[in-house]
Amino acid sequence: MSEDREAQVGVALHRIVELFGAICAAPDDLDLAREADSALAELNRLLTA
Repeated sequence: MSEDREAQVGVALHRIVELFGAICAAPDDLDLAREADSALAELNRLLTA
């Protein structure tokens, strides 16, 4: 994994941690759920590329 890719994965993981906290605070927020789903898909893309 290149340094650039490692940085991208790090940013994606950080975003997921932030979203996890936000979802715990507002579990009924569908926009937040969609954003979290998108962030997880991005992390998956980075890890499987």
